[in-house]
Amino acid sequence: MTTRSLPLRRCSRIPAAKSPEVGLDVDDEALVQLRKACRLLETATTLREQNGHYTVVIETSFVAIERSIQFYLIHRNAATGAGLRHDHAAVYERAAEMNLFSESFGDRLLAL
Repeated sequence: MTTRSLPLRRCSRIPAAKSPEVGLDVDDEALVQLRKACRLLETATTLREQNGHYTVVIETSFVAIERSIQFYLIHRNAATGAGLRHDHAAVYERAAEMNLFSESFGDRLLAL
């Protein structure tokens, strides 16, 4: 089994003023959330392949689900990034209001 260095280590050496991704459009709030979800899943896969860190893999996967829901809500103009940034409950409540899933399913996600 080969060991790869984590992409996160490389990012820590990048100056704060520069974007680590060429062509990243940070003006599109919805796209930023979707890209975050994809990067979180990519990182979870890397950690899993490196033999473990299962707690981090599980947590990262749940955050990726929430970011995907945020993408949907922002893309559909049902919310703003600022309105969802610090309130996990608001993400699931608004998604249930948009009929993305039932209120009871949203409550189950929030309880995880």
